[in-house]
Amino acid sequence: MPKKLTLDIARKIAKKHNGECLSTDPRKTIDNMCQHARSWKGDCLSDKYYNSDTKLKWICEKSHIWEARSEDVLRGTWCSVCTGNTQLTLEDMCTLAQKKDGGCLSDKYFNNSTKLKWICKNNHIWKAVSAKLDILYYGYGFAIKVQGEQHEKFNKFFYKGDPNNFIKQQAWDQLKKELCEENQIALRYVWYYEDPYVVILEHLQELGLIE
Repeated sequence: MPKKLTLDIARKIAKKHNGECLSTDPRKTIDNMCQHARSWKGDCLSDKYYNSDTKLKWICEKSHIWEARSEDVLRGTWCSVCTGNTQLTLEDMCTLAQKKDGGCLSDKYFNNSTKLKWICKNNHIWKAVSAKLDILYYGYGFAIKVQGEQHEKFNKFFYKGDPNNFIKQQAWDQLKKELCEENQIALRYVWYYEDPYVVILEHLQELGLIE
């Protein structure tokens, strides 16, 4: 039976060939997944772990069961029901558009990366994703959106010389904010003129996630 490759063995092999093993963590196991789930007062129901892209079965302290990649769970996502981040539907998209006196013209919706066709109250039609955020920590109930200059004022180049595109962008930003509020996600912004390394820490402190 071949000897199991460990981090120490990998380092020795690399050193022997005048190289270096840059890995710092041993390979994850199903036990690691169970231990992480228990830190959330839940558990991992799967009995095998292959890699970070493999979906595993999880259960939270309220007995909600779902499947998710271990990579996503280790990054902070958890039970979508408990965090208020349940999967939205096409009906939800239509309802949100109607609140803005518009409509959703698409007939299929897969996830928040799906481009949908929308119409506003002035009969302008365009395509856009339902909600695109930059830094997502749904397991902790917050998300961060990085806002460029085009979100604050009209940029002739970015909006192809059409002020209506700027108006659509503002309406879209407002819709994202409302989507987060309805799903109990605290949305915070990092503006183009701010230092993200400073502002993100301030947001985390404000939300009580770090001291």
